Amino acid sequence: MAHFAELDDNNIVQRVIVVSNKNTSDENGVEDENIGVAFCKSLYGSDTNWKQCSYSMRTRRAFPSAGMLYSQTHDVYHNPSPFPSWILNSNAIWEAPNDEPSITEEQLSLGYENYWNEIEYEKDSSTGWFLFTPQLITINTQPSPTTVSVSVGSSVNVSAAATVSEYQIEASLQRSVVDGDGNEVWISIGDVAQSEDSSLSVSLNTGILTDTSHSGGYRIAFVPLESGVVGYTTSVTITVTD
Repeated sequence: MAHFAELDDNNIVQRVIVVSNKNTSDENGVEDENIGVAFCKSLYGSDTNWKQCSYSMRTRRAFPSAGMLYSQTHDVYHNPSPFPSWILNSNAIWEAPNDEPSITEEQLSLGYENYWNEIEYEKDSSTGWFLFTPQLITINTQPSPTTVSVSVGSSVNVSAAATVSEYQIEASLQRSVVDGDGNEVWISIGDVAQSEDSSLSVSLNTGILTDTSHSGGYRIAFVPLESGVVGYTTSVTITVTD
């Protein structure tokens, strides 16, 4: 089977259809795009414009969908410009008019990313790229002590304090458990506390520890209420004895 895209007068893809191999090949079974184009025109009119495309993207780089464009210069399909100021380069790839600033590996790991602001570029053509900065948690007070031994029927308060760069923050107590595959995972237990500003000091209770199996690691997760990076305290090891 072969695929053909119908183009309008501006080379914008209108639709993609599937054509049988027998309607795209010569008498020797050799595929010929012109034969396929002629077949498409016989179905949809001699004034229509067709170009072959490939579902596997081996032909003309991309498998198009309605709204994509065909570049006669580069003989490839490509997406429309993401912004009015971006330019199609010699490889038929859209580029911003200004180079994108570099981001360090550490920033990438924390969720930083560059984004383009067309409105700001229109105000000042030397700008355009801006750095998205996620909300970052700072743990100001770690839990203490980090090892606790209690008897069954007791509960433990785990205390800590943190701030976030902006907005608000919430905290939840987490417990370390082992899943069915033998991997350590952290699950939230108990209540969630939320700040009214960018700082939060909490003392979260484990609830009644009813069995020695409740022994293990506990920590507090501080979560920014805007897009950001979750912060975790150091783990408190609680041993529950009979």
